[in-house]
Amino acid sequence: MYPRRKSLRLKGYDYASEGGYFVTICTARREHLFGDVIEEKVRLNAIGKIAHNFWADLSTYYPSLQLDSFVIMPNHMHGIVIIHADKPTQPTAPKRTLGQMMNRYKGMVTRQARVITGVSSATIWQSAFHDHIIRSERELNILRGYIHQNPALWEKDSYYDLPFSREDVLQDEL
Repeated sequence: MYPRRKSLRLKGYDYASEGGYFVTICTARREHLFGDVIEEKVRLNAIGKIAHNFWADLSTYYPSLQLDSFVIMPNHMHGIVIIHADKPTQPTAPKRTLGQMMNRYKGMVTRQARVITGVSSATIWQSAFHDHIIRSERELNILRGYIHQNPALWEKDSYYDLPFSREDVLQDEL
């Protein structure tokens, strides 16, 4: 039996609730599957374009989801999403969580990538994703800048690291 993996989600938080989220999804083994960064600009390959296009269309599947800034990098993607109050077409329609939305995105990209590569068992993504609950307008703007600057910082990229400290966030909440 495998050991139980520790959840990356904030314990007790309702990830279907309204709010902004900064999401990072990495490729399996952090392989460069989506393209290259050349002269501080991302040059997407065919799979990278699939990842880009499905992300850009995600709100068509989830009307309560608003997309904000995002970038597809060679081995990961960053995006800001805002979940608004659901306006279900049916009164019994369930609210969708951030995890359900990200899993659908990852599944759509994987299925299409398998079609174009002809490899029916191709693994595209790590099994989980990272998220950060956005708590202030200042934090949102910092994250937008981080996403915009990500290609220019590619040479220094070591791994996902938020461009602000926890103390900055707590100060904003006071």
